[in-house]
Amino acid sequence: MKAHRIRLVGPWEAQQLDHELQPIGDLITCRLPYTVVPAQNPSGVLLLRGFHRPTGIGQNTILRIILKANQQPHEVRMNNIPAKIYETNRIGTANLNDTHGEFAIDITRSIAEFNQLSVIFQISTTETPATLDTAWLEIQD
Repeated sequence: MKAHRIRLVGPWEAQQLDHELQPIGDLITCRLPYTVVPAQNPSGVLLLRGFHRPTGIGQNTILRIILKANQQPHEVRMNNIPAKIYETNRIGTANLNDTHGEFAIDITRSIAEFNQLSVIFQISTTETPATLDTAWLEIQD
C-alpha cells in the first residue's frame, strides 16, 4: 500500500485550558514544535489546525492524522468529534527521558471539505512538558 504524507505546518492556534479543560484566554497563533508550558496555573492546552480535504481521494483510500509527540495527547477531535488515538511507533534516543511517539487517528470516514483538528494536552507537574513536534495527513492508496 502506497502512502503519501502532507505535513500540517503552520499556522496552528493554541489556547490555554482551565481545570475542567474549558478554553480560557485568547487564541494565539503558533508553529510546531509546540511545548506546553505551565503559565498562571492552566490545566492544559488546546491546539487547533484547519485543513482542506485532499483531492483525488478514492473509495479504498485510507486517511489518517499522525501526531509526533513526546506523550500521547489527552484528547483528539476531528471536526469536533472525539477520535480514537492509537500509538503507531515509539522512537527512543540516548536520553531515556527523550522519547517520541507517533499517535494516529483514522479520519477516513470523517473527512469533510474543510476540517478542524483539535488536540488537547494536559499539563503535568511530574512529567516532562508535552511537545507536539509535527503532524501530518497520511493518505494510503
